[in-house]
Amino acid sequence: MQTEKLRTFIEQITNSPAIKNLPAHEKEESVLTFINQNEGKLSITFSSPDFYPEMMWPDVKAELVKTVGEVMTDVVRTEIKAVVDSLKLDWKGKYSDFLVSNELFAQQIADFAGKLSSRYASRIHYGYITHFIKNSVIPQFILAAYNNRRYVFNGLSKFDQIGFAKPEEAIDFINTALLFLPIYDITLPLNMVMPGAGGPANKTVAYPDTESNLAMRKSFLGKLKEIIVNAFPNISPYFLDIILRLYYFSEEAESVKFSSKVLKVFYNMALQWKKVKKDRGAESFEGSWFNVARANYKFYIYDLNTVDELYKITIEEGI
Repeated sequence: MQTEKLRTFIEQITNSPAIKNLPAHEKEESVLTFINQNEGKLSITFSSPDFYPEMMWPDVKAELVKTVGEVMTDVVRTEIKAVVDSLKLDWKGKYSDFLVSNELFAQQIADFAGKLSSRYASRIHYGYITHFIKNSVIPQFILAAYNNRRYVFNGLSKFDQIGFAKPEEAIDFINTALLFLPIYDITLPLNMVMPGAGGPANKTVAYPDTESNLAMRKSFLGKLKEIIVNAFPNISPYFLDIILRLYYFSEEAESVKFSSKVLKVFYNMALQWKKVKKDRGAESFEGSWFNVARANYKFYIYDLNTVDELYKITIEEGI
């Protein structure tokens, strides 16, 4: 199969006026929707002598979808690289056990995130994350929190062993940490997570599948830790713990670092965030999101004081 023809076709769609300015995650969904909605016409086009007259449409469609993933992986990797290049990483100097230069760490992040982005779920999530960071959603909340010097300020500057004296450090830390979190999209063979568990040899498990099985959960997190350490041999154990304690249970809350708690809130928000024009007198997307988060903090296992203050900031700052 002449894959360059498929790639050219997909690139033409992604660069069409209706799609080219969309965020990466919306762009990929729009291209897939276009293919699904136009199967009749496309099957005729691709069965012509200029394309693949010898192939059945389902096979051509499968190749089209595969090519969409390849094209969008390149797009997302470019956006990841732009975000990584914007990171200052000054906060890293606070970690005495972070034995890697800023330059090498940045390259490791780009390689790690780039590799994960070849997976559909992670690619979509990186699209959301880079869009969220590029639109500077986090800075307006952290700057306000440091100005009012209430709970979130104390959490980021004092609660943890590593405190961020400047809001810019906290913002850069959160932006950096967000790029690690699609690691939770990984699925692993059950017999790797729980040797001897039985069941089909090809059965896989995702992190949410481990919720009711503590042993499986610990083993799964252990495997995620191995993956991260292999990609970042000199990563700080303290920083790694923040990443691996993101999805804690309510009974574990007291032992979880504040950085993990606030990171969880912003990550979940990033995966839903949309750039919406705020109508006069109406609640913003951010205000609505934090209002729901604080009303349902027990269900989502959020730190109530954190989401409550961030909601108040949307009102006080007109966000």
